Amino acid sequence: MSTPVGTHDVGMHEAGAFPERMQRIEVLVQEMEALADPVARAGAVELVQAILELHGTGLERILAALQQTGDAGAAIVEQLLRDDLVSSLLLLHNLHPLDPETRIRRALEALRPHLGVQGGRVALLGLGAGVARIRVEAGGHGDASALEETVREAVLTAAPELIEVFFERSQNGRTGTFIPLSTLTPERVFPGRVQ
Repeated sequence: MSTPVGTHDVGMHEAGAFPERMQRIEVLVQEMEALADPVARAGAVELVQAILELHGTGLERILAALQQTGDAGAAIVEQLLRDDLVSSLLLLHNLHPLDPETRIRRALEALRPHLGVQGGRVALLGLGAGVARIRVEAGGHGDASALEETVREAVLTAAPELIEVFFERSQNGRTGTFIPLSTLTPERVFPGRVQ
């Protein structure tokens, strides 16, 4: 039985192939950069840059046309932003209409149902100088390190321009920052007391 034209779920099929395509592109770029002939290498680099500029200009025009259509266009843009591939392309071309904080908050919101099942919670505490500060509560049932890795991946996917993601852990509603035991000297633990 064949699938009627226009009803095939291309998004799901393409999403599965995306990581493989990105790996293949990485390999091709490395091969291009390794070309022994400097003229051929420069030509290949120029070709890739020209294609990227063409695609970026096309995406920019699509967004501009959608913005001119008012609420209907805004709804379409919102729908497109939910597609990870489209969102990644807009980020690549510096055309994503949402600021990093909004993208991070949306990524954290998308994680909440999954985290809630495991008893975990997350919150964006701050964003500045390329660093996101996130509070994580593992709940009593989850592994904080695994939770942090899941959150880190989601945040960096939403805002790849970030340099780092720092976590503040919270256990049973109490927050704190990890302090290595080796740094706790009597003077720091009991200031003003002579031992």
